[in-house]
Amino acid sequence: MEESNYIEMLKRLYQDRDNTILKLKAIDAAIEVITPLSENKFIISNSKLTGLVKTEKKSIYEDVVISVPFGYAYNLSTVELLLYALFNKGELAAHDAAIVIYEIDSIHDLNYLKRRFTDIASGLGRAGKLDIRKKGKKFLYSLKEADYDTAKRIRDDELPF
Repeated sequence: MEESNYIEMLKRLYQDRDNTILKLKAIDAAIEVITPLSENKFIISNSKLTGLVKTEKKSIYEDVVISVPFGYAYNLSTVELLLYALFNKGELAAHDAAIVIYEIDSIHDLNYLKRRFTDIASGLGRAGKLDIRKKGKKFLYSLKEADYDTAKRIRDDELPF
Protein backbone atom coordinates (compact mmCIF):
# COMPACT_ATOMS: atom_id res chain seq x y z
CA MET A 1 0.00 0.00 0.00
CA GLU A 2 1.26 3.42 -0.85
CA GLU A 3 1.90 6.11 1.71
CA SER A 4 -0.87 8.34 0.22
CA ASN A 5 -3.45 5.59 0.88
CA TYR A 6 -2.35 5.41 4.53
CA ILE A 7 -2.68 9.15 4.84
CA GLU A 8 -6.21 9.10 3.32
CA MET A 9 -7.22 6.23 5.63
CA LEU A 10 -5.82 8.09 8.63
CA LYS A 11 -7.76 11.27 7.65
CA ARG A 12 -11.03 9.26 7.39
CA LEU A 13 -10.42 7.68 10.78
CA TYR A 14 -9.83 11.11 12.35
CA GLN A 15 -13.07 12.39 10.73
CA ASP A 16 -15.02 9.37 12.01
CA ARG A 17 -13.58 9.91 15.49
CA ASP A 18 -14.53 13.61 15.43
CA ASN A 19 -18.07 12.80 14.24
CA THR A 20 -18.46 10.19 16.98
CA ILE A 21 -17.25 12.67 19.62
CA LEU A 22 -19.82 15.23 18.40
CA LYS A 23 -22.60 12.62 18.59
CA LEU A 24 -21.54 11.66 22.11
CA LYS A 25 -21.57 15.32 23.18
CA ALA A 26 -25.13 15.66 21.83
CA ILE A 27 -26.18 12.56 23.77
CA ASP A 28 -24.53 13.91 26.95
CA ALA A 29 -26.39 17.22 26.49
CA ALA A 30 -29.69 15.35 26.09
CA ILE A 31 -29.06 13.32 29.23
CA GLU A 32 -28.32 16.47 31.24
CA VAL A 33 -31.64 18.16 30.37
CA ILE A 34 -33.77 15.18 31.33
CA THR A 35 -34.71 15.12 35.00
CA PRO A 36 -36.19 11.79 36.17
CA LEU A 37 -39.35 12.26 38.26
CA SER A 38 -40.15 8.60 38.73
CA GLU A 39 -39.65 5.53 36.66
CA ASN A 40 -40.73 6.08 33.03
CA LYS A 41 -41.72 9.75 33.53
CA PHE A 42 -39.51 12.71 32.63
CA ILE A 43 -39.53 16.49 32.42
CA ILE A 44 -37.94 17.78 29.25
CA SER A 45 -36.32 21.15 29.90
CA ASN A 46 -35.33 21.80 26.28
CA SER A 47 -38.12 21.46 23.72
CA LYS A 48 -35.64 20.76 20.90
CA LEU A 49 -34.71 17.50 22.59
CA THR A 50 -38.29 16.24 23.00
CA GLY A 51 -37.91 13.78 20.15
CA LEU A 52 -35.02 12.04 21.89
CA VAL A 53 -37.07 10.68 24.78
CA LYS A 54 -40.23 8.62 24.65
CA THR A 55 -42.53 9.52 27.52
CA GLU A 56 -45.42 7.47 28.79
CA LYS A 57 -48.74 8.68 27.38
CA LYS A 58 -51.21 9.35 30.16
CA SER A 59 -54.87 8.57 29.65
CA ILE A 60 -57.20 11.49 30.24
CA TYR A 61 -59.42 9.09 32.17
CA GLU A 62 -56.81 8.23 34.83
CA ASP A 63 -57.76 11.33 36.84
CA VAL A 64 -61.53 10.83 36.57
CA VAL A 65 -63.17 10.32 39.94
CA ILE A 66 -66.09 7.93 39.73
CA SER A 67 -68.99 9.85 41.23
CA VAL A 68 -72.40 8.45 40.40
CA PRO A 69 -75.13 11.13 40.26
CA PHE A 70 -78.16 10.72 42.57
CA GLY A 71 -80.61 10.99 39.72
CA TYR A 72 -81.05 12.09 36.16
CA ALA A 73 -80.71 15.80 35.44
CA TYR A 74 -80.51 17.65 32.14
CA ASN A 75 -77.14 19.18 33.04
CA LEU A 76 -75.20 15.97 33.75
CA SER A 77 -71.92 15.56 31.89
CA THR A 78 -71.60 12.73 29.39
CA VAL A 79 -69.42 10.79 31.86
CA GLU A 80 -72.08 11.24 34.56
CA LEU A 81 -74.80 10.07 32.15
CA LEU A 82 -72.83 6.90 31.46
CA LEU A 83 -72.23 6.28 35.18
CA TYR A 84 -75.91 6.90 35.92
CA ALA A 85 -76.94 4.29 33.33
CA LEU A 86 -74.40 1.75 34.62
CA PHE A 87 -75.46 2.28 38.22
CA ASN A 88 -79.17 1.87 37.48
CA LYS A 89 -79.01 -0.96 34.94
CA GLY A 90 -75.84 -2.80 35.95
CA GLU A 91 -73.56 -4.29 33.31
CA LEU A 92 -74.20 -2.75 29.88
CA ALA A 93 -72.60 -2.28 26.49
CA ALA A 94 -71.88 1.37 25.73
CA HIS A 95 -74.59 1.46 23.03
CA ASP A 96 -77.13 -0.01 25.45
CA ALA A 97 -76.23 2.62 28.05
CA ALA A 98 -76.85 5.29 25.41
CA ILE A 99 -80.29 3.80 24.71
CA VAL A 100 -81.10 3.84 28.46
CA ILE A 101 -80.34 7.57 28.62
CA TYR A 102 -82.17 8.27 25.35
CA GLU A 103 -85.28 6.52 26.70
CA ILE A 104 -85.17 8.77 29.79
CA ASP A 105 -84.67 11.97 27.82
CA SER A 106 -84.98 11.92 24.04
CA ILE A 107 -83.53 15.43 23.81
CA HIS A 108 -80.11 13.75 23.47
CA ASP A 109 -78.78 12.69 20.09
CA LEU A 110 -78.70 8.89 20.27
CA ASN A 111 -75.88 8.46 17.74
CA TYR A 112 -73.77 11.03 19.56
CA LEU A 113 -74.38 9.28 22.89
CA LYS A 114 -73.42 5.91 21.40
CA ARG A 115 -70.13 7.26 20.05
CA ARG A 116 -69.25 9.20 23.22
CA PHE A 117 -70.25 6.40 25.57
CA THR A 118 -68.11 3.97 23.59
CA ASP A 119 -65.11 6.33 23.82
CA ILE A 120 -65.65 7.13 27.49
CA ALA A 121 -66.38 3.56 28.60
CA SER A 122 -63.35 2.14 26.80
CA GLY A 123 -61.14 4.93 28.19
CA LEU A 124 -62.41 4.44 31.74
CA GLY A 125 -62.01 0.70 31.35
CA ARG A 126 -58.41 0.99 30.14
CA ALA A 127 -57.68 3.36 33.04
CA GLY A 128 -59.06 0.74 35.45
CA LYS A 129 -62.06 2.84 36.51
CA LEU A 130 -64.70 0.45 35.12
CA ASP A 131 -64.88 -3.33 34.93
CA ILE A 132 -64.88 -4.72 31.39
CA ARG A 133 -66.11 -8.09 30.20
CA LYS A 134 -66.32 -9.27 26.61
CA LYS A 135 -69.46 -11.10 25.56
CA GLY A 136 -69.39 -12.14 21.94
CA LYS A 137 -68.37 -9.09 19.95
CA LYS A 138 -69.54 -6.60 22.60
CA PHE A 139 -67.69 -5.19 25.55
CA LEU A 140 -69.83 -4.96 28.67
CA TYR A 141 -68.99 -2.28 31.21
CA SER A 142 -69.93 -2.06 34.86
CA LEU A 143 -69.00 -0.01 37.89
CA LYS A 144 -66.29 -1.41 40.12
CA GLU A 145 -67.88 -3.12 43.10
CA ALA A 146 -66.44 -0.58 45.55
CA ASP A 147 -67.79 2.36 43.49
CA TYR A 148 -71.21 0.72 43.22
CA ASP A 149 -71.33 0.02 46.95
CA THR A 150 -70.26 3.57 47.81
CA ALA A 151 -72.85 5.10 45.50
CA LYS A 152 -75.56 2.81 46.86
CA ARG A 153 -74.67 3.60 50.48
CA ILE A 154 -74.55 7.36 49.87
CA ARG A 155 -77.82 7.28 47.96
CA ASP A 156 -79.55 5.25 50.69
CA ASP A 157 -78.15 7.41 53.50
CA GLU A 158 -78.91 10.79 51.98
CA LEU A 159 -82.34 10.29 50.49
CA PRO A 160 -85.12 10.95 53.03
CA PHE A 161 -87.43 8.24 51.66
